Amino acid sequence: MHRIVSLVLFFMINFVISAQEEMLKGLYVDGFVDIIDITSLEDDLLEYAQENNFNYLIIYNINKIHRNRFPLDSEMTDDPFARFIKKAKTKYGIKRISVVGEKAISFDPVLQYNLHHIDNEDELVDGFLLEFEFWNSKKVRYEGEYCEDYFKDAGIPCSRAGAFYFYMEQLKILRTVASEFHINLESYVGSVSKEEMQKLIQYLNTIHIDYYRKDIKKIADYKSNRMEAVIDGKSKVEVFPIFSSREKHMQNWLNEHSIDEVFPVFMEMLGEEKNLKPVVQNIKGHIWYRYSSMPKSGN
Repeated sequence: MHRIVSLVLFFMINFVISAQEEMLKGLYVDGFVDIIDITSLEDDLLEYAQENNFNYLIIYNINKIHRNRFPLDSEMTDDPFARFIKKAKTKYGIKRISVVGEKAISFDPVLQYNLHHIDNEDELVDGFLLEFEFWNSKKVRYEGEYCEDYFKDAGIPCSRAGAFYFYMEQLKILRTVASEFHINLESYVGSVSKEEMQKLIQYLNTIHIDYYRKDIKKIADYKSNRMEAVIDGKSKVEVFPIFSSREKHMQNWLNEHSIDEVFPVFMEMLGEEKNLKPVVQNIKGHIWYRYSSMPKSGN
């Protein structure tokens, strides 16, 4: 009986939210540098998105495209990117397209691209997603990737505190740009403390929080302090849980289940937790990571 009541409550909540706005279902697109400007591969991606009701794409490899395929900051060379975005939005039901970068300057070529296409909304990038794993000890430590690439020359300590400082500086720069040019500012977080979360959400429109598990057991309870921080901060930030189809996460589980089974269970569990229930109104959809490992059988 308790589970029936919970399910009824979940669907009532979902109905109210859906009546206000359409939930987004997002897909991280890896390997995009090898997809863009190849019609068959673009169509494979967009047909997969359409068949599985994805209406939000988060695109990797933007800087590789800019450096190695065609410059994105020039109207003379950015046509392939514009054509893809327009096709996605006008023919395949994509509502939002965001691009991923590791620091503020990473987004400069796309900002210039948007300015060149400002009069055509169907060709615009909608969001900048900062993906900088300040909690990742392997990247942050001395001789780690971030330490070598970003911290040493800037005099920033090769530590979690130094990495979080660098991350927040990037957010502050991007917040100014995003506000001026009406771009959605987004970020992904994994292992983040309550105090860190309360600071970073003050700058964001959208936050992606990973729930990388092998199955759905207690999935909404995973590192729940991250959600509690959103509530405590009284933030209006959009929240998107991320589920992963990679081999070390849900790939085996998805052999027997549909990708669409996960989000309803997540929301039901969230609604059952009194301390987490208030954040339901912040959740605007969910995300799957990533395109190359997703089940391709129409789940």
